[in-house]
Amino acid sequence: MEAYAIYSSLRSQLNSNSAALKEVQTTKTGFALCPSSPEALLALEAQKEIISAFFVNCQIERSSRWVSYRVTNVPRKIGQILNGQYSLIPVNPTLLSSEISETTGLKPTSISETTSSAVNPDTPSSSWFVNFPEGMKTPLPIQLRLFAQQAEIRKSCATNLAKARTEGGCSPQLFIGTQETPMAIDEVPTQPPTHEIISPFRSVTPPPRAPTEDPPITARAQAASEQVKPQKLLQPCQRRISLKQQYLQAISTYYITDGNPRYNAALQL
Repeated sequence: MEAYAIYSSLRSQLNSNSAALKEVQTTKTGFALCPSSPEALLALEAQKEIISAFFVNCQIERSSRWVSYRVTNVPRKIGQILNGQYSLIPVNPTLLSSEISETTGLKPTSISETTSSAVNPDTPSSSWFVNFPEGMKTPLPIQLRLFAQQAEIRKSCATNLAKARTEGGCSPQLFIGTQETPMAIDEVPTQPPTHEIISPFRSVTPPPRAPTEDPPITARAQAASEQVKPQKLLQPCQRRISLKQQYLQAISTYYITDGNPRYNAALQL
Protein backbone atom coordinates (compact mmCIF):
# COMPACT_ATOMS: atom_id res chain seq x y z
CA MET A 1 0.00 0.00 0.00
CA GLU A 2 1.32 3.43 -0.94
CA ALA A 3 1.83 6.08 1.73
CA TYR A 4 0.19 8.83 -0.31
CA ALA A 5 -2.91 6.68 -0.94
CA ILE A 6 -3.28 6.24 2.82
CA TYR A 7 -2.75 9.95 3.36
CA SER A 8 -5.40 11.05 0.86
CA SER A 9 -7.94 8.40 1.92
CA LEU A 10 -7.45 8.93 5.65
CA ARG A 11 -7.86 12.69 5.35
CA SER A 12 -11.26 12.14 3.79
CA GLN A 13 -12.22 9.96 6.78
CA LEU A 14 -11.12 12.54 9.34
CA ASN A 15 -13.47 15.22 7.95
CA SER A 16 -12.93 18.42 9.97
CA ASN A 17 -9.73 17.04 11.52
CA SER A 18 -8.13 16.34 8.14
CA ALA A 19 -5.78 19.32 8.52
CA ALA A 20 -4.26 17.65 11.62
CA LEU A 21 -2.64 14.99 9.42
CA LYS A 22 0.39 16.51 7.72
CA GLU A 23 2.02 13.47 6.13
CA VAL A 24 2.10 9.66 6.04
CA GLN A 25 5.54 8.09 5.85
CA THR A 26 6.48 4.49 5.10
CA THR A 27 8.51 2.63 7.74
CA LYS A 28 10.11 -0.81 7.86
CA THR A 29 7.06 -2.41 9.40
CA GLY A 30 4.17 -0.11 8.52
CA PHE A 31 3.33 3.56 8.30
CA ALA A 32 3.87 6.64 10.45
CA LEU A 33 1.22 9.35 10.75
CA CYS A 34 2.83 12.78 11.12
CA PRO A 35 0.65 15.48 12.71
CA SER A 36 1.16 19.10 11.82
CA SER A 37 1.55 20.29 15.44
CA PRO A 38 1.37 19.02 19.04
CA GLU A 39 -2.28 20.12 19.14
CA ALA A 40 -2.89 18.11 15.97
CA LEU A 41 -1.45 15.06 17.70
CA LEU A 42 -4.13 15.31 20.39
CA ALA A 43 -6.78 15.67 17.68
CA LEU A 44 -5.53 12.51 15.93
CA GLU A 45 -5.52 10.59 19.21
CA ALA A 46 -9.13 11.58 19.70
CA GLN A 47 -9.89 10.04 16.29
CA LYS A 48 -8.15 6.75 17.12
CA GLU A 49 -11.29 4.69 16.54
CA ILE A 50 -11.76 6.11 13.05
CA ILE A 51 -8.09 5.51 12.21
CA SER A 52 -8.24 1.93 13.57
CA ALA A 53 -11.34 1.22 11.48
CA PHE A 54 -9.57 2.56 8.40
CA PHE A 55 -6.55 0.26 8.88
CA VAL A 56 -8.80 -2.69 9.90
CA ASN A 57 -6.40 -4.88 11.96
CA CYS A 58 -3.65 -2.48 12.99
CA GLN A 59 -2.54 -1.18 16.35
CA ILE A 60 -2.53 2.62 16.67
CA GLU A 61 -0.39 4.07 19.45
CA ARG A 62 1.93 6.97 20.21
CA SER A 63 5.60 6.40 19.61
CA SER A 64 7.87 5.53 22.53
CA ARG A 65 11.55 4.88 23.13
CA TRP A 66 12.76 1.30 23.01
CA VAL A 67 15.65 -1.02 22.23
CA SER A 68 15.03 -2.92 19.01
CA TYR A 69 16.41 -6.32 17.95
CA ARG A 70 16.17 -8.03 14.61
CA VAL A 71 15.46 -11.74 15.11
CA THR A 72 15.96 -13.98 12.07
CA ASN A 73 15.67 -17.69 11.31
CA VAL A 74 12.34 -17.97 13.13
CA PRO A 75 10.16 -20.82 11.76
CA ARG A 76 7.03 -19.69 9.99
CA LYS A 77 4.95 -22.55 11.31
CA ILE A 78 5.15 -24.69 14.41
CA GLY A 79 3.48 -27.99 15.19
CA GLN A 80 1.00 -28.59 17.98
CA ILE A 81 -1.07 -31.52 19.23
CA LEU A 82 -4.57 -30.53 20.30
CA ASN A 83 -7.15 -33.15 21.30
CA GLY A 84 -4.96 -35.85 19.86
CA GLN A 85 -4.72 -34.08 16.49
CA TYR A 86 -1.44 -32.80 15.08
CA SER A 87 -1.52 -29.57 13.12
CA LEU A 88 0.70 -26.71 11.97
CA ILE A 89 -0.06 -23.16 13.05
CA PRO A 90 1.67 -19.97 11.82
CA VAL A 91 3.94 -18.03 14.15
CA ASN A 92 2.41 -14.68 15.08
CA PRO A 93 3.55 -11.84 17.39
CA THR A 94 1.68 -13.30 20.35
CA LEU A 95 3.34 -16.71 20.09
CA LEU A 96 6.78 -15.19 19.51
CA SER A 97 6.39 -12.81 22.46
CA SER A 98 5.40 -15.67 24.73
CA GLU A 99 8.34 -17.82 23.54
CA ILE A 100 10.86 -15.02 24.11
CA SER A 101 9.43 -14.28 27.56
CA GLU A 102 9.66 -17.93 28.63
CA THR A 103 13.20 -18.31 27.26
CA THR A 104 14.78 -15.06 28.46
CA GLY A 105 12.43 -13.77 31.15
CA LEU A 106 12.13 -10.44 29.25
CA LYS A 107 8.77 -9.16 28.10
CA PRO A 108 8.86 -7.45 24.66
CA THR A 109 7.04 -4.16 24.28
CA SER A 110 6.01 -4.88 20.70
CA ILE A 111 6.79 -7.38 17.96
CA SER A 112 6.31 -6.93 14.23
CA GLU A 113 7.41 -8.88 11.18
CA THR A 114 9.89 -7.21 8.84
CA THR A 115 8.74 -6.04 5.43
CA SER A 116 11.08 -8.36 3.53
CA SER A 117 9.81 -11.33 5.50
CA ALA A 118 6.15 -10.41 5.08
CA VAL A 119 6.39 -10.10 1.29
CA ASN A 120 8.08 -13.53 1.00
CA PRO A 121 5.74 -15.92 2.82
CA ASP A 122 7.05 -18.99 0.98
CA THR A 123 10.46 -18.90 2.67
CA PRO A 124 11.03 -21.53 5.38
CA SER A 125 11.94 -18.96 8.04
CA SER A 126 10.86 -15.44 8.98
CA SER A 127 12.43 -12.35 10.55
CA TRP A 128 10.97 -10.04 13.18
CA PHE A 129 11.58 -6.77 14.99
CA VAL A 130 11.43 -7.36 18.74
CA ASN A 131 11.29 -4.18 20.83
CA PHE A 132 12.00 -3.78 24.54
CA PRO A 133 11.67 -0.73 26.81
CA GLU A 134 14.66 1.55 26.87
CA GLY A 135 16.93 0.97 29.83
CA MET A 136 16.69 -2.83 29.92
CA LYS A 137 19.60 -4.15 31.93
CA THR A 138 20.00 -7.56 30.26
CA PRO A 139 20.51 -7.56 26.49
CA LEU A 140 19.40 -10.44 24.32
CA PRO A 141 22.09 -12.99 23.42
CA ILE A 142 23.40 -13.28 19.88
CA GLN A 143 21.86 -16.73 19.48
CA LEU A 144 18.69 -18.00 21.08
CA ARG A 145 16.67 -21.17 20.65
CA LEU A 146 13.09 -20.29 19.73
CA PHE A 147 10.55 -22.99 18.93
CA ALA A 148 13.34 -25.63 19.08
CA GLN A 149 15.29 -23.80 16.35
CA GLN A 150 18.42 -21.68 16.56
CA ALA A 151 17.52 -18.04 15.92
CA GLU A 152 20.00 -15.28 15.08
CA ILE A 153 19.65 -11.98 16.98
CA ARG A 154 21.18 -8.67 15.98
CA LYS A 155 20.68 -5.35 17.73
CA SER A 156 19.02 -2.90 15.38
CA CYS A 157 19.60 0.83 15.16
CA ALA A 158 15.87 1.53 15.42
CA THR A 159 14.88 4.53 17.50
CA ASN A 160 11.58 5.99 18.52
CA LEU A 161 9.78 7.65 15.65
CA ALA A 162 8.92 10.74 17.67
CA LYS A 163 12.57 11.72 17.98
CA ALA A 164 13.38 10.87 14.37
CA ARG A 165 10.42 12.82 13.01
CA THR A 166 10.98 15.82 15.30
CA GLU A 167 14.58 16.17 14.11
CA GLY A 168 13.35 15.96 10.54
CA GLY A 169 10.89 18.83 11.00
CA CYS A 170 7.82 16.80 11.95
CA SER A 171 6.07 16.66 15.29
CA PRO A 172 5.53 13.47 17.29
CA GLN A 173 3.05 11.18 15.61
CA LEU A 174 1.09 8.01 15.85
CA PHE A 175 2.77 5.05 14.24
CA ILE A 176 2.58 1.37 13.39
CA GLY A 177 5.70 -0.71 14.08
CA THR A 178 9.31 0.43 14.17
CA GLN A 179 11.69 2.23 11.92
CA GLU A 180 15.41 1.82 11.32
CA THR A 181 17.41 5.03 11.09
CA PRO A 182 20.92 5.28 9.58
CA MET A 183 23.86 5.43 11.93
CA ALA A 184 25.75 8.73 12.30
CA ILE A 185 29.06 9.18 10.50
CA ASP A 186 31.79 11.15 12.19
CA GLU A 187 32.75 14.31 10.33
CA VAL A 188 36.30 15.14 9.37
CA PRO A 189 37.77 17.68 11.83
CA THR A 190 38.15 21.15 10.31
CA GLN A 191 41.03 22.29 12.57
CA PRO A 192 44.56 21.17 11.72
CA PRO A 193 46.23 18.72 14.10
CA THR A 194 48.38 20.15 16.88
CA HIS A 195 51.28 17.84 16.09
CA GLU A 196 52.84 16.69 12.88
CA ILE A 197 52.21 13.11 11.85
CA ILE A 198 55.16 11.53 10.07
CA SER A 199 54.18 8.83 7.65
CA PRO A 200 56.45 5.81 7.32
CA PHE A 201 55.83 5.92 3.56
CA ARG A 202 57.02 9.53 3.08
CA SER A 203 59.95 9.81 0.67
CA VAL A 204 63.20 11.05 2.23
CA THR A 205 65.91 12.79 0.13
CA PRO A 206 69.33 11.25 0.87
CA PRO A 207 72.08 13.66 2.01
CA PRO A 208 74.75 14.67 -0.56
CA ARG A 209 77.88 12.57 -0.66
CA ALA A 210 81.22 13.96 0.51
CA PRO A 211 83.64 14.85 -2.34
CA THR A 212 86.48 12.38 -2.98
CA GLU A 213 89.78 12.63 -4.85
CA ASP A 214 89.08 9.59 -6.97
CA PRO A 215 87.50 10.28 -10.37
CA PRO A 216 83.96 9.09 -10.98
CA ILE A 217 83.32 5.48 -11.91
CA THR A 218 82.46 6.37 -15.50
CA ALA A 219 85.72 8.30 -15.94
CA ARG A 220 87.76 5.44 -14.52
CA ALA A 221 86.04 2.98 -16.82
CA GLN A 222 86.70 5.18 -19.87
CA ALA A 223 90.37 5.63 -18.95
CA ALA A 224 90.80 1.89 -18.49
CA SER A 225 89.32 1.22 -21.94
CA GLU A 226 91.78 3.66 -23.58
CA GLN A 227 94.86 1.92 -22.19
CA VAL A 228 96.76 -0.23 -24.72
CA LYS A 229 96.86 -3.80 -23.68
CA PRO A 230 100.19 -5.63 -24.21
CA GLN A 231 100.18 -8.06 -27.10
CA LYS A 232 100.67 -11.69 -26.28
CA LEU A 233 103.75 -13.27 -27.87
CA LEU A 234 103.07 -16.56 -29.54
CA GLN A 235 105.46 -19.26 -28.51
CA PRO A 236 106.24 -22.10 -30.95
CA CYS A 237 104.71 -25.39 -30.13
CA GLN A 238 107.35 -27.91 -29.16
CA ARG A 239 105.15 -30.82 -30.12
CA ARG A 240 104.57 -29.43 -33.61
CA ILE A 241 108.36 -28.95 -34.17
CA SER A 242 109.22 -32.46 -33.06
CA LEU A 243 106.62 -33.97 -35.36
CA LYS A 244 108.02 -31.96 -38.28
CA GLN A 245 111.54 -33.10 -37.55
CA GLN A 246 110.46 -36.73 -37.41
CA TYR A 247 108.65 -36.35 -40.71
CA LEU A 248 111.76 -34.89 -42.42
CA GLN A 249 113.97 -37.63 -41.03
CA ALA A 250 111.60 -40.27 -42.46
CA ILE A 251 111.90 -38.83 -46.01
CA SER A 252 115.51 -37.66 -45.86
CA THR A 253 116.59 -40.03 -48.70
CA TYR A 254 115.50 -39.22 -52.26
CA TYR A 255 116.23 -41.30 -55.40
CA ILE A 256 116.94 -39.44 -58.59
CA THR A 257 117.02 -41.47 -61.82
CA ASP A 258 117.55 -40.45 -65.37
CA GLY A 259 115.41 -43.21 -66.79
CA ASN A 260 118.28 -45.64 -67.25
CA PRO A 261 117.79 -48.68 -65.05
CA ARG A 262 121.46 -49.47 -65.17
CA TYR A 263 122.44 -46.23 -63.61
CA ASN A 264 121.17 -45.02 -60.41
CA ALA A 265 122.56 -42.27 -58.30
CA ALA A 266 121.61 -41.73 -54.77
CA LEU A 267 121.81 -38.41 -53.11
CA GLN A 268 122.08 -38.47 -49.44
CA LEU A 269 120.84 -35.33 -47.80
